[in-house]
Amino acid sequence: MKKWLVLVMTGALLSFPAAGAAADISFAGYQWQVKDGYDYPGKNHWSSRQAWVDEAGDLHLRLEKRGLWYCAEVISREYFSFGRFSFQVIGELDKLDPQVVLGLFLYHPASLEEVDVEVARWGKAHNPNGLFGLYRQERHEAQPFLVALPEGNYSTYQIEWLPEQLRFWGQYGHRSDAEAVFARWSYPQQPVSGEKIFAGRYLQVRMNLWLYGGRQPQSGKDVEVVIHDFQYRPWP
Repeated sequence: MKKWLVLVMTGALLSFPAAGAAADISFAGYQWQVKDGYDYPGKNHWSSRQAWVDEAGDLHLRLEKRGLWYCAEVISREYFSFGRFSFQVIGELDKLDPQVVLGLFLYHPASLEEVDVEVARWGKAHNPNGLFGLYRQERHEAQPFLVALPEGNYSTYQIEWLPEQLRFWGQYGHRSDAEAVFARWSYPQQPVSGEKIFAGRYLQVRMNLWLYGGRQPQSGKDVEVVIHDFQYRPWP
């Protein structure tokens, strides 16, 4: 498997929007808004300069110190219903700084409900570095997991949102199947007939790279992660 180190700039020619301008980018066949300003999560500064698509069509999310530390988030313009959501990532995620969080998730901006894959240690180096989660108004559920990439820095994270169950996978390499799994979780473990998850909801897809608690990386270094592809397959 080809090894890349993507925690540094690649040197590609980039075109950044002017400061303060509303920014949209096209990636994987969808339109995405790029977050600007001072906002949650983590009480961070966000800039449209921190997310861009390169000539190969890959999405870059960059956490960078420019006087202040600036984080990256992209938000789908489209809302989605039941189906499988797949994120193909390039990056040494098992070596992310303990203060850094990579989020790949579904989100409802009004209810604040979400379905998460997060790669993070939440400020403590000894913590597990992965989390599958479901956050609803009445219930929060989460399952830690370990991200270890001994053969390279390609990995895939999938969320399958079904009417009565959520299924999560972490996989080695870039995949669109259910093989080479290193982490797996289903909620609930046994679906309850008639108990719907987010019934009637349509959710955004969001991807972000940010600092836990707004505190700088313990290493003091900039961080970059690449999203090679995003795929959505409607259910059924």
